[in-house]
Amino acid sequence: MWFLFLIILCSSLCIIYYLDNKISIQKRQIMILQKQNKELKDKLNKQSKSSDNILTQDKEEI
Repeated sequence: MWFLFLIILCSSLCIIYYLDNKISIQKRQIMILQKQNKELKDKLNKQSKSSDNILTQDKEEI
């Protein structure tokens, strides 16, 4: 009886360890994706501002 309990306990610990690793990997991926998203938004905003400036300068020349 104790043997069965030990097997169940060990298997449960292994499963918990495995799932915890999976979750931590996903958290890291989410953080990386959030950072990349922010950088891309900043880049897009920068490009948008520069294109707005170019458009404004072109309109002023006309």
